[in-house]
Amino acid sequence: MASSSRKELINAALTAASTNGDAASFGPRAGDFVFFLKATATHADTNVDAKIQHSPDAGTTWFDLVTFTQLTDNGSELKVPTTSVLGHIRAVVALSGSTLASTVVVSAHWSDFA
Repeated sequence: MASSSRKELINAALTAASTNGDAASFGPRAGDFVFFLKATATHADTNVDAKIQHSPDAGTTWFDLVTFTQLTDNGSELKVPTTSVLGHIRAVVALSGSTLASTVVVSAHWSDFA
């Protein structure tokens, strides 16, 4: 029987141009991840760009795994990777515009097969 799990990679009110979430270790997995981006309290002059990166070597080298569609207002999006996920993941969020402000949640969801 499968159960599902969730890990928040970023959950913060952001005002910096770029934020890297903490690395999370999962071990290599194939096809059982879904990533979620939600932005709220986004300033009218803020764009939110987010992506998930993965690493085969505990964070020395990072590769882009999924890139979310740019949000120009409050919104959300789900992304499913099209390739196997390497052992470590993190979220990267970049804010752009004349006023940088958005509350951003990026999370990973996966199935545990027993």
